[in-house]
Amino acid sequence: MIIDDFLKQLQSLAPNPVALEKSGFTSGFIAKIIKAYNLERKREQNVDFTKQGNPIIELVNQYDAHLIKFGDYSFNSIIEAENSCKVFCTGSSTSLGIVDDTGSVIEFSFDDYTVLQYCASDSSAFLQALLIYLELKSLRLQNIIDPKDNQKNQEFLDKCVAAAGGIGYFNFYKSLIF
Repeated sequence: MIIDDFLKQLQSLAPNPVALEKSGFTSGFIAKIIKAYNLERKREQNVDFTKQGNPIIELVNQYDAHLIKFGDYSFNSIIEAENSCKVFCTGSSTSLGIVDDTGSVIEFSFDDYTVLQYCASDSSAFLQALLIYLELKSLRLQNIIDPKDNQKNQEFLDKCVAAAGGIGYFNFYKSLIF
């Protein structure tokens, strides 16, 4: 996936501010959400770990990706090298990283770097699945889809898993959606 394509698709998924206001969200919260779907370039770009053609690394290094929240996660402001991974995202007790050898995306424990879940076959697949999840999030925020609608949740789960690379990534997206 080319980063420009990701940004255009992300922008097209942004929730309608009027719908968010009708849902009872504050103007400050609405501004944060809209900003997360319309990422700006960083003033100072981080060039560490530049890996040509890796869209996650480009996203984190060049844009304010830390504004994107999904589940318990948000993108880091910088990429960090840890235990044969490029760590790009952090949750409360786990991180997401790109495995140096394979390019696959994994979730691992802070404590002992144990792989907890496999997230995507590569960075492009992860971002494609993330767009699907962020579409669901946008629709939920606008009260278009009820978070308890299991049928719709399952439809989005199936799309995320397919985009990520197949059934081996099911558990990660299930934990985000349900």
